[in-house]
Amino acid sequence: LVGFVDVSERCQRAGVLAESCTTWGRMDVVKYRLKRQESKGHKGWTLNNDRWLQGSHSAFKGFVPAFQSLIRRSNPELCRRRRLEAEDSLLRSILLPREERSNDLFDGDITIL
Repeated sequence: LVGFVDVSERCQRAGVLAESCTTWGRMDVVKYRLKRQESKGHKGWTLNNDRWLQGSHSAFKGFVPAFQSLIRRSNPELCRRRRLEAEDSLLRSILLPREERSNDLFDGDITIL
């Protein structure tokens, strides 16, 4: 069951929604990175930055294995748990207590014609 509720910004704690979205997005990225590496037949990256750094001592060509932390973080159960933690944190802390909310219902953004 999924539901959406539009809540006025005057009732929200600043930064909580952004933090939850960041945490949720990190789980998507880690799963995508490992999936992309595995689709190429190996767990790692083949690097060749020589075309941009020609003649530089920073040029590198070779295989870099996936970090164990990437493999561990992409575990479906760990991703599921972290998403639930992010959702729990969001739901517990997004709303300001009634005493801390602004009394100005429209925050000055109303036009009367």
